[in-house]
Amino acid sequence: MSTSPNPVSPQTSLLGMIEPSWLHKYAAFIKVHEKLLIVAGCLVAGFYFYSKGIDYLDRRDARQATAAQQVVNADVVTNQQLVGQLAQLRAQVAIDTAQQIAKIKVAQAAAAAHQAIDQNLPLPDLASRWAYLANLQPGDITPTADNKLLLTDAGARATVKQLENIPAMTETIVQTDAELAGCNQVSGSKDEVIAGLNKQIADTAAARKVDAKAAKAAQRKSWLNGFKWGFVGGFVSGVFVGHAI
Repeated sequence: MSTSPNPVSPQTSLLGMIEPSWLHKYAAFIKVHEKLLIVAGCLVAGFYFYSKGIDYLDRRDARQATAAQQVVNADVVTNQQLVGQLAQLRAQVAIDTAQQIAKIKVAQAAAAAHQAIDQNLPLPDLASRWAYLANLQPGDITPTADNKLLLTDAGARATVKQLENIPAMTETIVQTDAELAGCNQVSGSKDEVIAGLNKQIADTAAARKVDAKAAKAAQRKSWLNGFKWGFVGGFVSGVFVGHAI
């Protein structure tokens, strides 16, 4: 008994004419390596989302670095303003000090001139000068006929009272000079401290930038290593899984 070949439907014949042969080959390949392709797809998806996570962390670190840099910049501006104010104050103090020193020199020159004049004053004029300097009352000091000056008890005591101020004023001058020298030394030390703080701020900002670059480089290196070994491990596992089907 002979068998007749199965009739081919017109629809099947039409699909065979439309679909190219390479499509059947790729379909067969996909069926054979289905799980391997799934693993590869998961790895690609993992790479995509992992890279997105790294980008997010980079943007976050950049925002934090920008905020920190803004703080450093604000500190630098504030410090520069303080340095400028200090410079203005020092300039004003220098002007005031120069004016005071000039007044002191004028007073010292006047005192030296009066001392020279006093050496040659007639007794009546010398008595008047004495009364003026010691703040005496009229009649406390008078010239005598024998070329002397007569000083009353009140006049003598008033004169001694004025003279008692000289040691205190001398000591005040000595201590003031010492205090001024100490202030100048402290001012110089403050300048060194300010310069050191400025350098510290600049060095800190530079070091923070270097640390940020190093941390980002280490992060990327770690990411590349992790992805490399993860990809190799996933691919090998996929190969074994695919061949085990």
